[in-house]
Amino acid sequence: MRLSDKHHSVTSCTDVNEICKDLFDYSGINTFLYARVYDDHTTYGVTNRSDWHMHHFQQEYMAAPPVPPHIIANKFFFIPPPITVTPFQQAIDDFINIFDMGFPMIFVERYVGYFELFFFATSSKNHSILNFYLNNIDVLEKFKFYFKDKAERLLKESKKHKIIMPQSMWPTFGGLEDPTARAEEKLELTRRLQVRRFMLKGEHDDVYLTKKRSQMPKESHPLWDDERHGPSLTYITTHS
Repeated sequence: MRLSDKHHSVTSCTDVNEICKDLFDYSGINTFLYARVYDDHTTYGVTNRSDWHMHHFQQEYMAAPPVPPHIIANKFFFIPPPITVTPFQQAIDDFINIFDMGFPMIFVERYVGYFELFFFATSSKNHSILNFYLNNIDVLEKFKFYFKDKAERLLKESKKHKIIMPQSMWPTFGGLEDPTARAEEKLELTRRLQVRRFMLKGEHDDVYLTKKRSQMPKESHPLWDDERHGPSLTYITTHS
């Protein structure tokens, strides 16, 4: 399917780029897309890359890469591999070879009747971006809220221009509607990872906290009476 160059998702690219400017300058990320995909296979969204966006729709590639079932939850993120054994491989090849884009990171959030995608990417040569992703998840999470706030007007207008996706573009987030089993497995794992004592690195020696002491607010914690010298030995225990 062809998107008109007059479509809102194309004409809004300059505005999206301006909202993303601080993040782009700080991180090396140069591509961002926000999309809402409904269960009835309609979608709307905005991006700063109209060239890639129009090409993706023209080729009718899936709206998102296939997601490994073991990471699916109501909220998750993933980095698609550069080589897959799925039909999405051609989309990845175009992504890299035509648009010099690479290392996408996609945040997915499930809501009743739809899910949201937050898509970040950079140059295909920027291998260091993986370390940025791993060490700045908090920055990307905050940017999601920042973008929806700053782009409120754009998103309201974009919603008026929903696109009906052909079947070839339907994302394969199989299991996204019922992630209960995986969540229960994760909960069971956290139950098994019980910690009796929590070690802190002191100025002169290592010290240990019980679970109860480790959960005290820092400002009221007797261990942190003097931050210049590290934790004191008040309320330290070596057994639970």
